[in-house]
Amino acid sequence: MRRATTLLAMLLGMLGARGLAAQALDSWRAWVVFKQYARVVDETPDPGVSVQIVRHHSRKASLFLVRQVVEPQGEDWLEPVGGVVCELTYTNPPATATNFEAWSFDSPTFEHFVDPRRAAPWFRGSHRTLTG
Repeated sequence: MRRATTLLAMLLGMLGARGLAAQALDSWRAWVVFKQYARVVDETPDPGVSVQIVRHHSRKASLFLVRQVVEPQGEDWLEPVGGVVCELTYTNPPATATNFEAWSFDSPTFEHFVDPRRAAPWFRGSHRTLTG
């Protein structure tokens, strides 16, 4: 199992190689790079990759791209012990931005998990409609 510091360095390196600054990502570019990153750091068993949207009471919304770090606990359990989280916050998200959560281990394949047609409706078109 990889350590969170190694995983973070890999994600930042992939962003930098594409000329993207971590502090100025839009959700679509972040998702495209994160999907590539998740494929590169894939492990068996699946430690868990997640896309989460949280609608805050303050009218803001956050998009979280998560790659867990886990340690085996017995034969049948992986205990989360850290991870890498990319959070994008939107001060004026579309009204359709609602709470959403998907995990890679809940999908039959990784390709099914990253299929953009399965994404939350406002996230699917976010490269055209959202401003960070």
